[in-house]
Amino acid sequence: MKRIIAVIAVLMLLFAAGCSGGAKDIDIVSSAETPESGSEWTSGAEKKTRVSIVGSVAYLFDGGKTLYGAVEYKNTSDCAIVLSSASFDFRIDGQETFKTFIPVLAEYDVVMPGETSYVIYWEKFDEPKPSNAKVELHPALSCEKAKTQRINIALSDAMAAENYPGFATLSGVIENTGGERCSLNMIYAAFYDEYGSLLGVWNFTENAALDVGARRSFVSNMTELEIDRLAERAAVIKGAGFGFN
Repeated sequence: MKRIIAVIAVLMLLFAAGCSGGAKDIDIVSSAETPESGSEWTSGAEKKTRVSIVGSVAYLFDGGKTLYGAVEYKNTSDCAIVLSSASFDFRIDGQETFKTFIPVLAEYDVVMPGETSYVIYWEKFDEPKPSNAKVELHPALSCEKAKTQRINIALSDAMAAENYPGFATLSGVIENTGGERCSLNMIYAAFYDEYGSLLGVWNFTENAALDVGARRSFVSNMTELEIDRLAERAAVIKGAGFGFN
């Protein structure tokens, strides 16, 4: 029952499929990067584990009604890790909004040494913030040694397109490159500009079983990811995905 509730919570963040013409081919590259900021240390079962922040970004969407933050992180320890908690310190026009949470499905997002993954936070406000407010994000992450193996889901053949009246569509192919069949999955697609700066991260799921080696095409409307000219500005997409049962 807990797993069903978790999956329902994830699916509420996702959107109906759709596509349009004018797509732009974007290369998929390795998600490994050199960390740009500090690290959090946590005791693992047998050794110390470490995770470093690579990049982060924050926005106000929907006319100031929705707060969004995204972080790319790297496993800089010498064992596989999962996140145990995330602390997002938002500054909205200088006013602090502090959020601590366990990332959705974190126990399945096993990150190997030297590899990266992503955390996304969304929040709806009862009272909207000024839509032109300056938003900053100062994240901190804690991790622990992974207790299970990752069911890796690879992203390829990605295309991004702008759709009228102002949202982007992502399409491509996912493939189960892990060693185990999965019944559900979570995919992160991170967008970067020509200078390597993180523009935003989108997550979605294909609600279908994937045998080992199975491939499935997808289309995801990123309606709520209201980043101006996202598909046009994105020079690189990085993908990170995992399956679970």
